[in-house]
Parts: sequence; structure tokens; C-alpha cells
Amino acid sequence: MSGTAVTDALSPFHTSSDIQKIMLFVLPVTFIVLLLTTNSWFEPVLFMITIGIAIMLNRGTNLLFGEISFVTNAAGSVLQLAVSMDCSIFLLHRFAENRAEGKDVQDAMVAAVKQSTGSVLSSGLTTVTGFAALILMRFKIGPDMGWVMAKAIVFSLLCVLCFLPALAISTYKLIDKTQHKAFFPDFHKFAGAVMKLRIPAFLIAVVIAVPCFIAQGGLFPLWRQPYLQHGCHSDGTRPPER
Repeated sequence: MSGTAVTDALSPFHTSSDIQKIMLFVLPVTFIVLLLTTNSWFEPVLFMITIGIAIMLNRGTNLLFGEISFVTNAAGSVLQLAVSMDCSIFLLHRFAENRAEGKDVQDAMVAAVKQSTGSVLSSGLTTVTGFAALILMRFKIGPDMGWVMAKAIVFSLLCVLCFLPALAISTYKLIDKTQHKAFFPDFHKFAGAVMKLRIPAFLIAVVIAVPCFIAQGGLFPLWRQPYLQHGCHSDGTRPPER
């Protein structure tokens, strides 16, 4: 069997199946990357638990909408994992820095939350605003995805700022026992080189942005002419037949 009806019937099944395969690939890769870029073997476990709980909270509260599209249901978890992980990493990094200065565990976490709240909220609210912009789309998948993902980031922020500190304080002994040397070199020299080249890099970006802006809008008349010669509009679509 073939046709539009068959395609519509099989799309949810194929999409869910593909997302499951993606998750089986993304989760191990994400965990390995976290193991290599952190200073403790146990910290990635805290990250995954925190974001995992945020994902469950978001999926459970989707009941408020009555129903959501199968695309949003399938891709929402992957997107939430991708855009929320950096907030939890930032908080635990501040926690480790404060403990290295000799502060008590609770005092170090209190200071870490104070230091990172502004950055975490600014990053998270920027992401919320980006997803919320989808709500204004006429294509219905936009509002569906926008409401769900905006709510997902809010839950991620709550879990990072409320649940992760309590979890880290309860398991700080495991964090200490599983410390390891950094696998990546220090990037201070690279950062210094970037700071020296910041003005030339800014000027190059501005110069390149002008022709790129003109090109993305299709404002070069010569590029649009072939479409017009073949009886098409500038966007490549044909006019309706009479």
C-alpha cells in the first residue's frame, strides 16, 4: 500500500523509532564526553540524573495541553537534554572552585548558587524566549513545539538551581573519591590569542555579513533570472495554471 494516508499513518511510528535510535546513540556519547571534560567520574552521573528528572517532569506535565504532536513528543527529550546540560555543568564547576578555596561544603554550594544564578537564568531565559517565538508560527507544529520546549527549559532551570545543589551536597564524598586528572590541556594560551585577534576578527565578520545578508535574501537579480526564464517565481515555485 502507498499514498498520503499510508504515509500519515506510518509517520508517527517511524519518527518514534528513529528518535529511540538517536537516544541510544546520544546518551552514551554525551556521557563519555562529560567523563572526559570533567574532573570526577561521578559528576556526569549527577548531570544525567538532574536533566533526566527535568525531562520526566516536562513529559508528565504535557498532559496540561491535552495532546501534543508526535514530533514534539519524540524530539522534545533530545532537545531538552541538548540545551540544558550546560547550566548544570556551570553550577558544579563553581561549586568545585569554591571548595578549592577552602570553603565548607554547604557554604561552597551557597556561594556557587549565588554566583551562577545570574548566568544560568540569563542563558535559560534566552532559550525560553527562542522557543516561545515558535508560538507565533502559523504552521501548527511551531506553537506545539514552542509551548512544550519553553516549559521544558523552565523545569530544567528549576532542577539545576534547586535539585542539583541538594544532590551534590548529599554525594560530595563520591565526587571527591572519584576525582581524576584533566584529559584536556589548559586553553589559556588559546584564549590569549583570541583576545589579541578580537578586533580583526570582528571586522572580518562585519565585512562577510554584508554579502551574506544580501545572498540569503535573494537580492541578486542575476541569480533570480533563471527561475523567471523557466516560468517560475523567484522562490522556485511555478505559478498556478489557468
